[in-house]
Amino acid sequence: MPEKTDLNVSPYYDDYSEDKNFHKIIYRASRPLQSRELTQSQSILQNQIERFGDHIFKEGSIVSGAVVDVDMSLYYVKISAANPNGSGDANVETYREATHGKYVQGKTSGVLAKVITSTSETSDDKLTLFVRYLSQGTDTDHSYAFTAGEELQTVTVDSAGAAADVGADNNDFKVMPTGDTPNGRSSIANISEGIIYSRGFFVKVAEQELILEKYSGAPSYKVGLSITESFVTSATDNSLQDNSTGTSNENAAGADRFKVALTLSKTTLTAVEDTNFIELVRVNKGIIEAGNANTGQIGVANVLPNDSWTVWA
Repeated sequence: MPEKTDLNVSPYYDDYSEDKNFHKIIYRASRPLQSRELTQSQSILQNQIERFGDHIFKEGSIVSGAVVDVDMSLYYVKISAANPNGSGDANVETYREATHGKYVQGKTSGVLAKVITSTSETSDDKLTLFVRYLSQGTDTDHSYAFTAGEELQTVTVDSAGAAADVGADNNDFKVMPTGDTPNGRSSIANISEGIIYSRGFFVKVAEQELILEKYSGAPSYKVGLSITESFVTSATDNSLQDNSTGTSNENAAGADRFKVALTLSKTTLTAVEDTNFIELVRVNKGIIEAGNANTGQIGVANVLPNDSWTVWA
């Protein structure tokens, strides 16, 4: 499937037609160079790449990397927007993202967890951390999760996997009270960096993550990549301006660029087929039903055995 964007419009005028069987543009001295000829040179080469690619790959095939993981063993923790530690930053939002990938421990329960990602507070939702619990608590109940209303502090973890030094920045968290249902199961999808064959191009996909359900560990979605085609100009990206430092043309407007971007996204199971969406995995009520047949690279984290705890109800 070639790109959907029509390049046979002003100011590009790419009227390349494969039916004419033109395979080279032969430039001639004394004749002015047309912008369409430069663009068609690329179209001819791209057409050859696409023909070869279509012989080897299907649309949406994973060429390398791009390992998809659907993690339904994640847990959410709703957090107060105010830092309970008066010696740190007053607003949690100022350091929320800085805790991604770090470890937090409950001051009351002693439960240890790793922060995977988070979402900011909105008008109808609390600031939320998404964590993976690593060890149960040191309290008398040997808690398996952070308790309602307790404070969390960032810590380091030693080689044995135990909490070690407490963070020196005093940027702590406070779990919301019981009435806000502060703890529960969550689900997330992520994809590693890789190359996807799409529309005749070998497109790089960046490492990304996507929350499927903030407050449910049994999502129902088609998970995949949304395809976006766009033009980028030197007016919006100054790196496209002429970089010939010291010449009269320095910083002059450059040629436009045609961009293909792949973004991790989700659609409902009943959504109609969309040619702008590459389905990679399908999950129905927490059960993987289908994956990209071209790869088999679907990772699904195991659900912890504590799903029946009343705290998750």
